[in-house]
Amino acid sequence: MRKNKVKEKLLKGEPVLGIWQGINSIEAVDNLEEIPKLEEIDVVFIGAADLSQSLGFPGEYNNTIVKNTIKEAIKKIVNSGTSSWRSNFIT
Repeated sequence: MRKNKVKEKLLKGEPVLGIWQGINSIEAVDNLEEIPKLEEIDVVFIGAADLSQSLGFPGEYNNTIVKNTIKEAIKKIVNSGTSSWRSNFIT
């Protein structure tokens, strides 16, 4: 399944089988211009728990730095044209 089909399936609530790449560290966020370019990756998702740990704020999902980093990551993913997903820890 390629990127253009994933978004359709997600919006319809259909199961999605494919390769999902987690963004779990600040290094991964810094490399988000390159990661979605890999043809093998169908969806890029944010691992909020691991990312908050990487930023030095484990479990602090509402911390301003954590929230802003997740927003930055989502923006990079959306701009890449790759489907994205994140956990609902962020309010």
